[in-house]
Amino acid sequence: MRCKTILNGSPLRINVSLLSIAIAFAVISSLSDRGNLRIICLIAAGLLTLAAVGPSSFCFVWEHVRKGKPRCVEDPDTVIPRWKQFCQSMGIEKYIKVKVFTNLRNAYANGTTIEIGQPVLDSLDSVSIKGVFAHELAHIKRNHTLKNGVCFLE
Repeated sequence: MRCKTILNGSPLRINVSLLSIAIAFAVISSLSDRGNLRIICLIAAGLLTLAAVGPSSFCFVWEHVRKGKPRCVEDPDTVIPRWKQFCQSMGIEKYIKVKVFTNLRNAYANGTTIEIGQPVLDSLDSVSIKGVFAHELAHIKRNHTLKNGVCFLE
């Protein structure tokens, strides 16, 4: 079973089954009177914890390397004219930030932020860009993005 947690707007996957086995080994090691069994259980618990969280941490770091350096757009009107009215026309009253990444070749809605790649902006005309942003705003409106410690099973 896997659990997806959104941490600061980035996905972090944890293998819950491996983590629960690691906790069981840690409990066994604390209850054990024999020194060798205690050490073996602690090593097994540590390795299982790394296996449960390690690949997700690698993916987290790789995703940030792949995206490139973020540039928060101070005035989203430079990307979409009349940004605030555009959001309101979609039924969104809260302020939505826009971040542009140098290497990202996609767009994501992340709670209160839309992340989009500069290659996407360069390759589309203004009508298509509006369509992409409308799509991402619909994700925000429908709460398809969960953030800050919300956990759900996949």
